[in-house]
Amino acid sequence: MKLVAALLAVSSLLVPCSAQQADLEAELLTLEVLRQNPQRPDLVNGQLYLIAQINSDDSAKALHKLVDKLPEEHRYIAISAIGVNDSEAATEALQKLAKRRSDLRVRRQAIRVLANGDIEDLEYLRDKRLKYESDLRVRALILTLLTERDVPKLDSAFLLAAKSKDTVYAGVGLTGIGKLKIKRGLQKIYSALTDPDIQYRITAYTALASYGGKQQYTAIIDGMRKANNLMILPKLSAQLQRASTAEEIGAIIRAGKSTVDLAIIETCVRALVVISKTEPQLCIAALHEFLELPSEKIRGLSIEGLVQIKAPRLPQLLVGYLNHSSPQTRADAAWGLSQLGNLPPETEIELVKMASSERPSIRIQALNALRWFPDSELAYQVINDCLEDELWAVRSVAVSALALFRRDESLAPLFWLIENEVGRVRSDALRVITLLTGEDFGPSVHTWKSWYKDQGDNYILPSKEQAAKMIGDRKNHKKHGDTVAQSGYHGIAVPAGGVVFILDVSGSMNTRFPTNETYYQHFSKALIKTVQALGKDTSFNIILFSSGIRTWKNELVSANEDNRNAAQKWLREASPGGGTNIYGALMTALSFDEAQTIFIMTDGAPSAGEYQMPDSILAEINRINRDRMIRIHTIAAGSVQAEFLADLAATNGGKTVDLRKNKGKIE
Repeated sequence: MKLVAALLAVSSLLVPCSAQQADLEAELLTLEVLRQNPQRPDLVNGQLYLIAQINSDDSAKALHKLVDKLPEEHRYIAISAIGVNDSEAATEALQKLAKRRSDLRVRRQAIRVLANGDIEDLEYLRDKRLKYESDLRVRALILTLLTERDVPKLDSAFLLAAKSKDTVYAGVGLTGIGKLKIKRGLQKIYSALTDPDIQYRITAYTALASYGGKQQYTAIIDGMRKANNLMILPKLSAQLQRASTAEEIGAIIRAGKSTVDLAIIETCVRALVVISKTEPQLCIAALHEFLELPSEKIRGLSIEGLVQIKAPRLPQLLVGYLNHSSPQTRADAAWGLSQLGNLPPETEIELVKMASSERPSIRIQALNALRWFPDSELAYQVINDCLEDELWAVRSVAVSALALFRRDESLAPLFWLIENEVGRVRSDALRVITLLTGEDFGPSVHTWKSWYKDQGDNYILPSKEQAAKMIGDRKNHKKHGDTVAQSGYHGIAVPAGGVVFILDVSGSMNTRFPTNETYYQHFSKALIKTVQALGKDTSFNIILFSSGIRTWKNELVSANEDNRNAAQKWLREASPGGGTNIYGALMTALSFDEAQTIFIMTDGAPSAGEYQMPDSILAEINRINRDRMIRIHTIAAGSVQAEFLADLAATNGGKTVDLRKNKGKIE
């Protein structure tokens, strides 16, 4: 009876047609069969895309009819599927859905799909839908999507929107005025700075930063001084970090120097740290001055900026801070020295003392800096002693340091760690043994010990170059072999210990992957496969992010069968939509005490969250993770800024995979 019902349902969707009719009829019948299995909604979604890829008017019309017949979980996927159909009927269907009055969510989804289309679709939205749309929130959506695609001839639309009493719609107008630097609308931005709606005020300050100029940045700083809401201050701080001209940077420096309010000064210095990456000469003198202020936070930020600039004579200056009364300043100074290298010889003894500090942050940064003394027996002994530290992060730093010292006697303690450690420290020990020896016998300590015994008492480690060649030759052999498969997550090995997977579910993840599925379907399947392969010595959690953040669990959980299956179900039920809050997702992952490794996969540039500039996100995450030592791996796809993700991985001990260019090859 179910099959008969399915056939009847299919016949109601068909229109008399030609040769493609049989294919369409078969795919529609398959769809009806799949709908009988509510446990696998992902299969239904995939089938909708298969129907769309028939690329006929009939398939587009069938999907259009299905929009009203499908439950909500599939309805919006059906609309997305129409968007990948190249027929004229598909365009007509989307335009009809974009005008539908009876269902606001359907209308909005159709508009989003059209906004991902070609120039004709974008011109339709600009010249027809935007002009005649009566719902102001839908107008705001259309204008936002057109702005993201850099569609021209929108000045009048932005100016009109900015006059609206609806603050969401008006906010889109302000954003456009700022982005396009429409002088006629500048006064409207200033008028919004005193609006009682907090989010609208934040939008206005953001628009000022986009517009740019000395006067606009001075207004942002004045807003910080007057702000009586803690929600506004960090948002304004993020806008200051966008300064790029001498006038804008000068306004920030003068603001920091002309006040005794440490919160304002800290915000200004925080901005200079980001700006110093591209305009070092405009920031160096001010950072030296702020370094002398009696605030450990401001001092630490100033050190960070000067380290980024690689200011002259900075190592000697930082050595003096190793005995500072503030423990945080001592840790910051050691961190700075670890980044600079070429340390004065007298630095070693001070770092050795710090390596036994009660503060983990000081121990970690002292060990990081001691790696610049690879020929020192004293430094080597201190690092060996820290292999037994109570904190995994300290032990991990010590293990990594052994790769730089390259001593034969390091193998015995590394073997011990493989046998007795768990989680990241054990994985790090395996990695370092491979770097030292050029060999790779996997996680079996018995195999490693047997190999080492076979080498005899006269074994000498190969040079760094020789070991690297051995590793490279082995990779090439595997690459060209017929039986070696990629393992881990997009080719990056997943270590034991606490792992957090972050997956983008922004609206762009609804676009089609080069198969019969969306980006989200493709990459969630990859994550499901990885989760299913996790070992019992791994704990994990999953974070999905768009404009907001969704966590699967409140803490990391054991990778047992029940949890793996529950995670798989959760991933299959998720649906994409919204912006790209990379900063919020990373901050959430870093908040888990058990986390040791993070994987983040995204297909888009940051477009939501407290910090959206890549350099700002890098600065904040690197600062927070400096003492956590969590390794961050990144996977880039779609239109993402892959360079930003590569920098994020490189500065946090991870690897990056660019799926856009290298088809998954690890860089």
